[in-house]
Amino acid sequence: MRVNVVAVLLPLLCALAVSFSVGYAADITACRLDKSAYYPGGSGYVNVTVYNDKGDVIRVTEVSATVNYFYVDGTQYTQTFYSNDTLPVTIAIGQSTSLSVPFTLPSNIAPGYGKVNVRAKTEIWNTLTQRWTQSDNPTYELLIYVESPYKQQLQNLEAANNNAVLMMYVFLVTTVLFALMLLVTIVGRRTVGATVAPPSPQQS
Repeated sequence: MRVNVVAVLLPLLCALAVSFSVGYAADITACRLDKSAYYPGGSGYVNVTVYNDKGDVIRVTEVSATVNYFYVDGTQYTQTFYSNDTLPVTIAIGQSTSLSVPFTLPSNIAPGYGKVNVRAKTEIWNTLTQRWTQSDNPTYELLIYVESPYKQQLQNLEAANNNAVLMMYVFLVTTVLFALMLLVTIVGRRTVGATVAPPSPQQS
């Protein structure tokens, strides 16, 4: 009975050992957004770093970022964006490469947090068949924060007010300088006139 149990468990243990010893062909080791917050209708990009931890050369054939968000009316929506880098790009063993995925948010997106699911499609070079074969598709999840459009309007209003105050100060300074220059001119003319005035006639 003990021999039968060992005979059954041994193949399973071998299979588990093989599965754990085989690494992924690629891994997303870093993924970040270019901004900490976005406004409705704004644009940005996701920077993705793909690492080759396999024992052979791999290539990245596609990188995508799927944004999950809500509209202002509460409707849920997902939109997928793709990298505009030249693909495929090969990665040597133990090396990494960085790719970017640009995106644009809708103007009626609801403020708050949303999810960004990043995925990279890879292929691995098979030295036996001398062909590229489909490999792993590593993923990464990010949180994206959308600011309220009213905050942007408030910032624009504050900027406009600051510009108006600055223009008022410039106008006041210019007016004061003009008044001083005019006063200096008038005083100077009076001084010159008093200097060159002819002497009054003497009385006999």
